[in-house]
Amino acid sequence: MNRFNFSMLVAFCTVTSLSSQTVTLDNGTARMDISLDGGLITEMSLNSLDLNPIHQYGHFLCFDRWGPSSPEDQALGIPFHGNASKVDWTLHEGPVTKETYIFAEMSCLLPVVKLGLDRKIYLDRNSSVFRVVEEITNHDDSTRFFNLVQHATIGSPFLDETTVVDTRVDSGYSQAADLPPAPADVITWPEAVVDGDTTDLRYLTVDHTWWQAVVTFSLDSNQEYGWVTAVNPSLHLLVGYTWTVADYPWLNLWLNLQNDKPFARGLEFGTTGLHRTWPEVLAMDTIFGKKLYEEIGVHDTIVKSYYAFLSEIPPDYKGVQSVSMAGDKIRVEEYGLDQSRTITLDINGILTDIDPRDPLPSRQFVLSQNHPNPFQTETVISYRLPREGHVHLEIFSALGQSIRILVDEHQEPGEHRVAFNASGLPDGLYFCRITSGMIHQQRKMILLNP
Repeated sequence: MNRFNFSMLVAFCTVTSLSSQTVTLDNGTARMDISLDGGLITEMSLNSLDLNPIHQYGHFLCFDRWGPSSPEDQALGIPFHGNASKVDWTLHEGPVTKETYIFAEMSCLLPVVKLGLDRKIYLDRNSSVFRVVEEITNHDDSTRFFNLVQHATIGSPFLDETTVVDTRVDSGYSQAADLPPAPADVITWPEAVVDGDTTDLRYLTVDHTWWQAVVTFSLDSNQEYGWVTAVNPSLHLLVGYTWTVADYPWLNLWLNLQNDKPFARGLEFGTTGLHRTWPEVLAMDTIFGKKLYEEIGVHDTIVKSYYAFLSEIPPDYKGVQSVSMAGDKIRVEEYGLDQSRTITLDINGILTDIDPRDPLPSRQFVLSQNHPNPFQTETVISYRLPREGHVHLEIFSALGQSIRILVDEHQEPGEHRVAFNASGLPDGLYFCRITSGMIHQQRKMILLNP
């Protein structure tokens, strides 16, 4: 029987440090802190409550894999869950206050697997809703397989034996069982059977027999949105996530105990439901007919996004029956469907300039990743101007020395491209920095001479 190696996960999370380089988005109602050391979301809280539901592990990214590395990958320096939470992230813009939202952009590059990720975070100016948009780019010269799992983790004091977790999912199974699951091993929310013991996954008050196992559920492909919430009525706080099922078709839940008390609970949504090495994932390919990984073509980009939200709740709150998107609102229905206690969260402020179907609309200022990257001798830099204005585009060394000014002129709105020839420059890391008005963005570039 294959058992989830929980001790390995705990060891991984323990050695992941929280950086003093913290990016904070705060609108006076809600706050999010992101560490540039690993890109971890270290806090997501309401200003009215002195309570951070995010565990000390942080909400980090499992990217390009979810789970252990094969011996071959370990030899290349690829750790458990990939390198995204181990590398330094680059802040490109913000936090900056726009008309209807607060914004920050950051990115990371995984040099071994040659995958990059650019993250844009939007906080509505008038509500406690965050929108996170992440672009995955393949900088390799061949098609790559990848997984992206949002490793969201809640912890004490928010997590205790009264905390209730709710979701809407399809069929599930335990990672501790033989996989793919036999019909007798398939479970239905909220009951999980682990090693013959039945547990209600909403609550932690009956027993903790499943604590060593990851319990995985597929999401119904006929539903547009998936969601997961956690509530602690005695502490008056609800925290939740919602996303399109097409982006993240799997939900993975786990629990860690210390001294028989809840210590951490994972609410992980992602592109896979198999916690194994890449050779095993590729060999199994699907579970329930649903793919266990994604494929990205040469220099292609895939965009995924989700919403994170918080709300105060009364002390007799029963849990969440449903989460839905209705126009410019997120609606959270309580168990029992008492309409008077429906929570409505406004997201109009992060839809004004952002079409939810197009995370990078023409009205946004965008400095794209240079192509190819890494590059030999020459690469092309593209950018989009939402309006006319003066543009300054400059290349810097890793030490901050100016290498070359590529653009310094007034330009019209639209798409622009400029070539950068690095002949005579040594191998290494360079930065492309663009300035237009009050906007500043930056991209990493890697030169590898032939």
